[in-house]
Amino acid sequence: MENLDSLKGKNIQYYVIDAGWYANQHGWEKSHEDWQFNHEQFPNGLKTVIEEIKKNNMVPGIWFEI
Repeated sequence: MENLDSLKGKNIQYYVIDAGWYANQHGWEKSHEDWQFNHEQFPNGLKTVIEEIKKNNMVPGIWFEI
């Protein structure tokens, strides 16, 4: 949420959440395909973050490593 505040007025169209959104249950290199969000990083879930991104007039995106 702090990052969103610092981007206000910067004419940025997309806000992509990179690696780190998913849970690190088995180590980063083995957790790629679990696609379970990280409860420590996002205690209120991803929906809350996505709503805030949209409120800041940006398109939310998420990194997937297949």
